[in-house]
Amino acid sequence: MNFESENISIKELIKMLLLSRGMSMNKLVQILHETKGFSGSYSNLFGKLQRGTIKFDEVREIAKILDYSIIFKDNKN
Repeated sequence: MNFESENISIKELIKMLLLSRGMSMNKLVQILHETKGFSGSYSNLFGKLQRGTIKFDEVREIAKILDYSIIFKDNKN
């Protein structure tokens, strides 16, 4: 998936990535809890996504769980 030309929120992006992997937000929260000790609930994670206050480390872990990479591309070239 390539979203570089779209103005998309982190909430929308993660929801699309979850959908592409056939995973629910509840399942994601469960995996985060089991693998990283994430103490949040579904509503905690959803709130962070809604407010746009999710930490980069959390996004990176979600990408890892969903088997995606986060890539920074130099747009100067």
